[in-house]
Amino acid sequence: MKYLNGPEQETLKVLSVPRFWNRDIFNSLIEIFKTGYSLTAFSELKRFSFVQETEGKMLLHPLMRDGLQDYQDQEVRKEVHSFMCDYYTNQLNSIDIKAITPEHELALTEAFYHAKESLETKDLFSWFIDISDPFNRAALWQLIFPMYEELLQVLEKEPEIGHEHLGVATTLNNLAVLYKNMGAYEKALPLYQRALDICEKVLGPEHPYVATTLNNLAELYRSMGAYEKALPLYQRALDIREKMLGPEHPDVAATLNNLAEFYKNMGAYEKVTQLKEKYPAFFEKTGE
Repeated sequence: MKYLNGPEQETLKVLSVPRFWNRDIFNSLIEIFKTGYSLTAFSELKRFSFVQETEGKMLLHPLMRDGLQDYQDQEVRKEVHSFMCDYYTNQLNSIDIKAITPEHELALTEAFYHAKESLETKDLFSWFIDISDPFNRAALWQLIFPMYEELLQVLEKEPEIGHEHLGVATTLNNLAVLYKNMGAYEKALPLYQRALDICEKVLGPEHPYVATTLNNLAELYRSMGAYEKALPLYQRALDIREKMLGPEHPDVAATLNNLAEFYKNMGAYEKVTQLKEKYPAFFEKTGE
């Protein structure tokens, strides 16, 4: 460090926060954090042996990167993380799930990396649930499930959140959905069960979110062929939703649809007939 001038030191410290940078990131960081380095001197950074270039990206050698961060003010470092989180998040706003590119996937990965360092835990949870949704709907489950696993660890380590919090339950539920979608039923099962336990303790046994988890768990059991375990969960979810939300609510209709399909899969058509007799309005709408 003693062989570097002031602008070089401050610039390299700022550039040690992102895992890599290009000219756009470089220009933005230099202008925002006013390191005193010339914007036209971008290419001169290559003269340092610890600056590497690969696939059009510039990055610091890991040892130098760690060393520079030891010299950096922690508040400034957090501000850089916050800027980079916003930088990548802006690239993901209003994306079309049919047009997600490798660049979008990279932006999500980097945004999550910086969000962990710049957002409070509860804000991180809300941010990630929202920002990852298009990737979930685009079936990019392999991309987002490691982030969900890491988010779960972050939530559980937070003293104000702990192991029995609705944020933990939601993360467990979403992670279980990912495992189910990928066919990893045995990994999904304990996550759904734990999410259900937390929801019942925190919200009570007749809350609509409990019904949602019951329905998800029933769907998993149906996929696993454990029909005798799925049926009482479907019925309980239906009872809760009908009682707490009213018979006309869309969630009641969704559970009725799942239960009817369940009976059809089992060949229990008399049960389907009983449902139609009990809920004629719903089946008239669906045309069944």
